[in-house]
Amino acid sequence: MNGAEIKRERKARALTQLELANMIGVSKSLIAQVETGAKPVSSDVNQKIKAAFDSKPKLGSIKPVHVANLQDESLVLMWKDKPFLDAESHIIRTLARLLMEQRDHD
Repeated sequence: MNGAEIKRERKARALTQLELANMIGVSKSLIAQVETGAKPVSSDVNQKIKAAFDSKPKLGSIKPVHVANLQDESLVLMWKDKPFLDAESHIIRTLARLLMEQRDHD
């Protein structure tokens, strides 16, 4: 990676130069020099930067996860913004219970 790529990827992950430097064990000034092209990127630093970026995904790249307890009878189950009927919700909850009971027996 060159300095411009490092800067772009760092910003995409909402990292400061100091945070990136701390992650890979170098000084903030080295990161600044590399990003501006004042100093070339050594292969060792380049590998550490790539590993740091791999461990911190880009903002917006992770989809939100919604967790719900299907045992909660007040929970309205939906699919594509349409609520299931009571009978359908009962079937889904029963299936979920049976699956979990089967897992407990395995």
